[in-house]
Amino acid sequence: MDLSRITSLPEKVKVDLALAFLSTLLGRRHQSLLRLAEKPDMEPGDDSPTSFDAGSPEVKLREALDSHVSTAFSGMVRLLGFGDAKREAKVTELASSYLKVGQTFNRSAIFAQRVSFLPCVPHGVCARFVDHGEDGRAMRVQVYRYWTALDEVDAKGSFKRTDATYRHVIEEGGRFEPAWGRYHLYVALACPWADGALAALYLKGLEHVISFSVVHPTWQRSRPENPSDMHCGWAFRNPGDPPLANSLGFGKFECDDALVADIVNNCKFVRDLYEKSNDKAGKYSTPVLWDKKEGTIVNNESMDILKMFNAKFNKFAKNPELDLFPAHLAKVAEEANAWIYPNINNGVYRCGFAKTQEAYDMAVKDLAGALEKAESLLAKQRYVCGDTFTFMDLRLFMTLVRFDPVYVVYFKTNVGTIEMNYPNLYNYIKDIYQFGNMSKAINMRHIKMHYFTSHPDLNKFAIIPKGRDMDLAGPHNRGKAGKAVEVSCWAKVMELISPSQK
Repeated sequence: MDLSRITSLPEKVKVDLALAFLSTLLGRRHQSLLRLAEKPDMEPGDDSPTSFDAGSPEVKLREALDSHVSTAFSGMVRLLGFGDAKREAKVTELASSYLKVGQTFNRSAIFAQRVSFLPCVPHGVCARFVDHGEDGRAMRVQVYRYWTALDEVDAKGSFKRTDATYRHVIEEGGRFEPAWGRYHLYVALACPWADGALAALYLKGLEHVISFSVVHPTWQRSRPENPSDMHCGWAFRNPGDPPLANSLGFGKFECDDALVADIVNNCKFVRDLYEKSNDKAGKYSTPVLWDKKEGTIVNNESMDILKMFNAKFNKFAKNPELDLFPAHLAKVAEEANAWIYPNINNGVYRCGFAKTQEAYDMAVKDLAGALEKAESLLAKQRYVCGDTFTFMDLRLFMTLVRFDPVYVVYFKTNVGTIEMNYPNLYNYIKDIYQFGNMSKAINMRHIKMHYFTSHPDLNKFAIIPKGRDMDLAGPHNRGKAGKAVEVSCWAKVMELISPSQK
């Protein structure tokens, strides 16, 4: 091996190599401690990293692992050759804060495991060295967190969705005022929450007022140039670009005509939008409502976006009379949401992302009970809240339309299929699909492609099951399909003078 080629590398490259090597060492150390923590005779709860009895095999293993990490990393620093002993000492000193993070996993964190602190330990906090100072020699360690929905699991293995972090409101006289052409919506057609926001845009007739981008359904490494950053998330591509593989390199998934690149910021990943907004939370989700004027995220909570689309842009809307949040049904909607959201909307994710049998069993029981309740409810009335279409129908539909093609197989929600076991829900899906412009928001190819290709932990080789094709445009027994209300004169004028949106 020609060591001169290593020692002649730029210092930044050497630091990255050292950091990647340290990450790998700490990842292996963490997995060893995790196996130790998963012994059946141990329980979580003690936050002390030295809670084991002195001299016990557990403590000896920890000490041996720590010694191995320290020795191996020091050897790597010497191998890379930073010029002199002082520089080597400085790099080692700067790395010590990173090393300390990796060596202070407490027992609760090990049991929880899903909020890990190092890039090679599956997700969590990532660290990188950042140069500062005019001479470029002084360095500091920057530590930052990232995660996806797969990491939102508690110590008992149950999926726990985190709250959105951007909750600004569009309102007259406020910081973000309603305006034609000021806002841009970023969506994934596969995501029920983001797709619901796009559906509301179509239903209200706002696509000429608020532009939008559509990501590729297959998650990609968002920082492929950084070996210590393993985050995977939504990527922008243009129709006709080369097909993408999953994050492990399996499969070829086309860039079809449904994709709309980031025409506002020219970003490559949704993560870039969050970092442009100085994000500190680290969950790079869709939908994202972006303000072109200030160059920042306004809101990434789907329910907030639904409410704003419903009421704040009516002077521009083609369908201003459509009210997804009618005041006289607010109490009924709230009561319905109290059981539909946790047990159906979020319930399918609780099943699919459960990490223990106990967590799955509880989630699938709640789901089955809620589906039966919805089946009975919709046997008596056309919509969730009675005779009026509301946001509750939009949200329930977005989950149910994905149930048979994806969730039954992928999320193990096989208590039955909507088509075969829930006749009222099946007709309800077709009814809602045919309501107004709802069908424009549904892309079953994107839906299936995302779920089956983006999570190697659940489907390593990204094989997409064929499944049955449901005729959502076919006849149903629930009365006339919903129709959009009359287009306002103002909306007609705006449509004529506005640029077309793909």
